[in-house]
Amino acid sequence: MPETKNLIAYFSRTGNTKAIAEMIQKQVGGDLFAITTKDPLPKTFQQQLTAAQADQESHHDPELAEQVTDFAQYDHIYLGTPTWDMALPQPVASFLASYDFNGKTVLPFATNSGFGTGTVFSQIKELAKGANVLPGLTLKGGNESDGEDFVITGNYQQEVQDQINDWLNQN
Repeated sequence: MPETKNLIAYFSRTGNTKAIAEMIQKQVGGDLFAITTKDPLPKTFQQQLTAAQADQESHHDPELAEQVTDFAQYDHIYLGTPTWDMALPQPVASFLASYDFNGKTVLPFATNSGFGTGTVFSQIKELAKGANVLPGLTLKGGNESDGEDFVITGNYQQEVQDQINDWLNQN
């Protein structure tokens, strides 16, 4: 039986989603891929929030800085994203529009500031056409509006690892 190839793709503003992606990679192996935009994102949280809302309303998919080499080789796509304005960030929508997901298994994971994931998982399911999208993992990240950026540290890091382990075992 051929070995399953894993891609852990993530979009991260403050580093929380990246930290989770790295934790998943340690568990399942595979290749990490940072989803980045060709044009830099606004620097401040408020500027980013305003830009994200405008992009979501206009369905603007920004151009990505890089593409995954030989996407077809991957069987499982672990897809990490923050929740922006209770929705999927447009750079992640760009990523999903860039590839053929037919026959792939997508395992989404999302960070949020404590208000939940909103429509993130349903948007991933809709945009990853032809994929088997498994139940997502939701984790609390930072809350930039309260001055909390990176929070996956200390005791909380172990709590997050335990939640990742449970999610991986269920899937």
